[in-house]
Amino acid sequence: MKEQEKLSEAEYFYQRMVAEQYNQLYFKYNLSALLSASRSVLQYILEEVTPGNKPKAAKGPIITCFTLVFKHICGALTPDINSKRAAQKWYQKKVGKSLIVRFFRDERNHNIHIEPVNPHAHITLLPDNCDFPGPTVAGVPPNGQLQDETLPPLSVVREDKLKPPPPPPEYRFINWPGTEDVPALCTMYLCELEKVIKEGLSLGYISG
Repeated sequence: MKEQEKLSEAEYFYQRMVAEQYNQLYFKYNLSALLSASRSVLQYILEEVTPGNKPKAAKGPIITCFTLVFKHICGALTPDINSKRAAQKWYQKKVGKSLIVRFFRDERNHNIHIEPVNPHAHITLLPDNCDFPGPTVAGVPPNGQLQDETLPPLSVVREDKLKPPPPPPEYRFINWPGTEDVPALCTMYLCELEKVIKEGLSLGYISG
């Protein structure tokens, strides 16, 4: 099937989602696409492990009926059903024991809580090594020594050049009980899907 292809698609939208964290609208667009692609991974797996969902060539009703009767008489149908049942139990166990897989599987309305970026004040600072001229009387400094009236310009350093840019907003699923944000959860989820695909392939339950 197309499990691996859909997983790659979900990983692509994850990368786009992370790149667009400062744009809340684009972030949601890519998250929606990621959820859609990742759900398809589970759907394809479920279709492969469900009895009776094996792809069939187009046949007429008479040929199809004869084939089913022949398989039933010869007992050739039993191993296939048993294998499918084992695969289905494996799928239910893999999905059932993983909290994060169940959460994303059931998450249809991906309501997100967005914590806005704190306002970043831009303050003009002066370096510590700047010397200010002292008070003068009639243009003469306190030490009595004449100085060049042309002073070098003071170096002004902005705070926004001294500090890194503000962090992006924090995106969180409202229904998730843990402390992980959306990008962290998506990373964990995609890793879980990859493990499920690899195990299903090794057991011969899915085609990948």
